[in-house]
Amino acid sequence: MATTIQARVMGTALLFFFLLSASSIAQAATCKGKSAWPELVGKDGSTAEAIIKAENHRVNFVFTVQEGSSVIQNFDCRRVFVWVNTHGKIYLVQRLG
Repeated sequence: MATTIQARVMGTALLFFFLLSASSIAQAATCKGKSAWPELVGKDGSTAEAIIKAENHRVNFVFTVQEGSSVIQNFDCRRVFVWVNTHGKIYLVQRLG
């Protein structure tokens, strides 16, 4: 039963993040510099900030967010949320926003 609930919650979360990502992609088109870091998926979250800031000098804020947490929904070209699982590994493509 817990596995079913967990799977349902995970599916809903993935759909939400997909829709949020689609909106972020459209908004990121107006931002300058690199806007996504798919190569970081599976990497250790603690290394992401330095890589992101080195590859886009306009990014001022990089926040590490634990899986299942919520974040502010407004879009900001200077911000990136680094989504990590319970093992500290990045599980979503990092994007401006």
